[in-house]
Amino acid sequence: GGGIQNAGLLTLKQSTIAGNSAAHAGGGIHNSGTLTITQSTISANNTTDTTDRGGGGLFNSGTATVYQSTFSANTSAAMLSDGGGAIYNAATGVLTIVNATLALNSASGGSGGGTGRGVHHRSLRDGGCGPRD
Repeated sequence: GGGIQNAGLLTLKQSTIAGNSAAHAGGGIHNSGTLTITQSTISANNTTDTTDRGGGGLFNSGTATVYQSTFSANTSAAMLSDGGGAIYNAATGVLTIVNATLALNSASGGSGGGTGRGVHHRSLRDGGCGPRD
């Protein structure tokens, strides 16, 4: 995580995570623990490695809950199927989004060209749902 690497329990409230960069997963936040984001802005973060997973704003392989927050202008350079300009949710990740805004996020390849500019969701729990906006 370019801005935050969380493997424990973390709550962000009325916070801004902006302008961070990571070579691999999670330009703004890399979460493998339990994360709650409330009334916060995650913006202008990016991942730079074209051969790895994305998640410009957030890479989640743990449990993440997003309430009343904005993900904007985050980018993923991932050229494979693993984009997720705003959020990349891994197969092991549990992601809940409630009343959030995802806008102007982008991913270079795979799920970025047509779908997944906002969220790349890879889950075994929902029957292997593919990338979606």
